[in-house]
Amino acid sequence: MVGAYCWSMCMDDAYSRARRTNEAYSVFQKMSNDPGCEPTVSTYEIMVRMFCNEDRIYMALRVWDQMKAKGVLPGMISFSTLINSFYRENRLDDAYRYFQGMLDMGMKPPLPMFDNLRCALLDEGKEDTVKALWRKLEKLRKNPLVG
Repeated sequence: MVGAYCWSMCMDDAYSRARRTNEAYSVFQKMSNDPGCEPTVSTYEIMVRMFCNEDRIYMALRVWDQMKAKGVLPGMISFSTLINSFYRENRLDDAYRYFQGMLDMGMKPPLPMFDNLRCALLDEGKEDTVKALWRKLEKLRKNPLVG
């Protein structure tokens, strides 16, 4: 039996570099059905990144949903990848929603991520939304939910 770490490295090295995302997804599906070899958060992040890099955000969201259904908590890399993809596709409402979800989980986003969202929201005339986000971010910085 090959462990999840080995499968993850295989996907990241062989498939990602060769842009063989469909094959990587097939391996990912096999992992998901192999008891004792379930994907880890790193595996999910690799798949999300691969699909986002190919502008296949709908597939990245499918992987995201599978991750959540399996009870695996998304990490900063998953959030960053999706939020940046939403920016590229001009899906500001989705970027904002996932950013909120990240804050709700107690994650402190990198300042550039917040700045990108802030600028985009201000360009859309959503100053009140930016102020609310800033208050939530400041509250999180003062009273973190996670260590």
